[in-house]
Amino acid sequence: MTNRLFRKRVWIESGYTLAVTMMCIAIVSVGIGNAALAAGYGVLSASQSQRDVDARMAATDRAVDDVPAETGGAVIPGAPVDGWYDYVVVNPSTGRLSTYSANDAPRSGELILRQWRVSTIGIGGRLFEVSTTLVDAATRVPIRGPHGAQFTLSRVSE
Repeated sequence: MTNRLFRKRVWIESGYTLAVTMMCIAIVSVGIGNAALAAGYGVLSASQSQRDVDARMAATDRAVDDVPAETGGAVIPGAPVDGWYDYVVVNPSTGRLSTYSANDAPRSGELILRQWRVSTIGIGGRLFEVSTTLVDAATRVPIRGPHGAQFTLSRVSE
């Protein structure tokens, strides 16, 4: 009789042990999955932040230059006007900006379309605006949504 009770008790305890082990495995699996998702999201977020910084750098680089003497040009969402736009590529390892005309720009990867406009305002003042947007190099179409980047910078000059 004692032998039968002992066997039943061992079977029940081993069942609990198996259940607890399975629960621990499930909890650890969920934790590992969450860590992997957080790491992946961090990489995507860093990539998007870099695109935004590149667009800002390209706009600022042009905005600190001399304001053109004549008025004209266009900013995004307007179409580029000849002589009032260029394409910029940022070297990811050095952060240097390379400027290209429409014909010389690379045809693969991503480019930054940089447009500017000068208009007169108020009492003899002039408004200098620079806008940038991330475009596909092959099609020259702006990249929209979460993978795109766009920035506009304005300054008043006399």
